[in-house]
Amino acid sequence: MKSLKPLLLDFHHQRDQQKILLSAYQLEIVDRFAGCVDLREEFRRDWHALKRLRAELEAMQKQQEEQSRMIELYRYQFAELESADIKTGEDIALQKEYELLSHSMDILSLGQSMNQTMFESENSIFDRLGHFAGQLEQYKSLNHSLQNAGRYLADALEALRSTSFELSGILDSLNPDPIRISEIEERLNLINSLLHKHRVKSVEDLQQLFAQRKAEIAAAQSFESNINDTRKKLDDSILAIIEKADELSQIRQKAAQKLSSALEQSIRKLAMKDARFKIRIDKKSKIQINNLDALSAFSDTGQDRVEFLFSANAGSELKSLAAVASGGEMSRILLGIKEVLVSKESARLLILDEIDAGIGGKTADKVAACIAQIATKHPVLVVTHLAQIAAAANTHIAVEKSAGTKTSVSLRVLNRKERISELARMLSGSASPTALKHAEELISKNKEEQSE
Repeated sequence: MKSLKPLLLDFHHQRDQQKILLSAYQLEIVDRFAGCVDLREEFRRDWHALKRLRAELEAMQKQQEEQSRMIELYRYQFAELESADIKTGEDIALQKEYELLSHSMDILSLGQSMNQTMFESENSIFDRLGHFAGQLEQYKSLNHSLQNAGRYLADALEALRSTSFELSGILDSLNPDPIRISEIEERLNLINSLLHKHRVKSVEDLQQLFAQRKAEIAAAQSFESNINDTRKKLDDSILAIIEKADELSQIRQKAAQKLSSALEQSIRKLAMKDARFKIRIDKKSKIQINNLDALSAFSDTGQDRVEFLFSANAGSELKSLAAVASGGEMSRILLGIKEVLVSKESARLLILDEIDAGIGGKTADKVAACIAQIATKHPVLVVTHLAQIAAAANTHIAVEKSAGTKTSVSLRVLNRKERISELARMLSGSASPTALKHAEELISKNKEEQSE
């Protein structure tokens, strides 16, 4: 029911006299007359979406700023590790090569000595073992142990041949190059320096750190791309907001001229024949793209500030409604607004609660006629203490209070006789013959005017 209320009811009460002094309420009246309430609601949604997008961009930029120093460090570390290009197990292989080259002279000396003694010298070990093996060959059939001894000597000779082959290979490959040793030392120092610098224990840890930094840099680049996309989206949204705000402004400017004229005519019929009325619309500012601070000067209703200007007397200067309008004038201006708006909006029950505040006499007659005119297009329910206004109604409902243990309020539709009596009471405080006659004349007069 709460959501249906604005669709079914248009409720006016005395507080509206204060509301109409507010620029926001005046703007709402202009928009209702212009028929751009839906466009304004669309603008409001876009505006709040724009504010959310701006907040999102600011948060992203703040996060980027906080991360920028770390990302610079990560880029430096990534470049350093990429330049080092350390392979898996490289430190172990280099350490072995370094130890071998460091002892290469001793190994060469030992190998040459072994080769000389076992193979190359006169009466070498290989030659002597070969001689002994030949002598045992002629006796191996005589004894099993001699046979085994001969076989062992043959194996020893074969082992010596293998030893010679392996020694030749290592001795030929050994190159005690001081330049290569220096290169290995430099490379190992770099690896150890990186291990210490990054507080890790192995080359594998360095490689993992390298992969991690690479991923973090890629994420930062992706985040920067997201920021650029968000900034582009924000710029596009600002342009769209500008276009929609300008569209709203143009509609309002055109409507304001027509509404000013219509309201002036309406309130002049309400015993203010010299009244003048003007609606002034000013732009609050100018939205500048890439100038997000300028947007703070705008609201979710657009870029327009509305001011109702009024003068009740001929020759008087138009001034702000709040500065010059009395209570009775405010009531009539509000009624004039209701009369103008009913022609623009779908039929709703218009409830006027004491729209007659601050008026009486002939002015009340004018107000009654205006309400009766509105009632030809919209259903109207009026709460009033003025007989002139009550007499213009098609149906008169009396509000009655009963006092007891608990005060209760009841409504009762009056017949013609009861109505005349109630109007007489409203006119003079009692149902005197004169008051009753006056009440009946009021009803007849209003019927005649409404039938014309």
